[in-house]
Amino acid sequence: DATGKVTFSGPAPGGDFALYHLLAHAGSTARASVPVDIIVNVTHPARVARPSLLSAERFFSHPYAAPLPLLDLDMFKVHAFPGFPLQVRFSGYQDTGNPSYIGYTVAKLPAGAAVSTVSGSGTAVSDPATMTLHLNACPHELGSVPVCVDVTDSEGVAATQRCLEVDVVPDPPPSLSLSLSHGGDCIWNCGGSGASWEAAELYIGRSYELHLTAEDTNAEDTLEIAPAACEQVPPGRIFSAPCEPLPWGSALSEPSHVRAATVTATRALPLEPAHSHGGYSMKHCFMATDGCGALRDGE
Repeated sequence: DATGKVTFSGPAPGGDFALYHLLAHAGSTARASVPVDIIVNVTHPARVARPSLLSAERFFSHPYAAPLPLLDLDMFKVHAFPGFPLQVRFSGYQDTGNPSYIGYTVAKLPAGAAVSTVSGSGTAVSDPATMTLHLNACPHELGSVPVCVDVTDSEGVAATQRCLEVDVVPDPPPSLSLSLSHGGDCIWNCGGSGASWEAAELYIGRSYELHLTAEDTNAEDTLEIAPAACEQVPPGRIFSAPCEPLPWGSALSEPSHVRAATVTATRALPLEPAHSHGGYSMKHCFMATDGCGALRDGE
């Protein structure tokens, strides 16, 4: 039917079943056409108890990054980046009937993918049967590939098949935004876009803080924020003031990282203009770089 579910009628129990290996192609979309092995499970109509897919979560190699639930998303889809590991843990269980164990049926895996052995009995929510998909894609494997699984019990009865769409995309460059605050209130570039190159006015005797925020949609990546050398100022930017890395010997705070579905790095630059800084006019630029050396134009 329109949802992709395959329904067919077989003879009475004890007879012969004719099963066909089906092959589907996503040729109607702009994405790469990838063959999909469809899993067909045959269950006696009197059998009501069947296992369930409890959860599918993306785990990150950084221990302080919380797992990302995938089953709750509108689309059962996850992004992967060449050269970075992708780990998705499936959990299934069956708390009715009397299965001796719970396992998984897995369709054809994409290149570079493997699944772990199943751990846990899966006979209760508190003791699910878990299996982890591992994928480390290469740069030439860009495109969308499906990973189809279903949860099966020891009698061969299965849950409804679920297919996770793994979209392998190029590693993105980070973004960088700046804002300036005084007394906890933002006073310059408060949208955080980093696109405003207008001068910020600071007054002698007041305390300010320049906030630098970099973000990368690849949560497995690393981020650095640092002052940019004058020659790194993006082409086409013209300033009346000269350039230097940091004003009057100030120092950036240590970077702070937050990881979830993305990775965010923040640094702060305290600024306290003294009487000797009257008439000071200077431009200061910063760069955000990731682990692959990709960078965004300085801000």
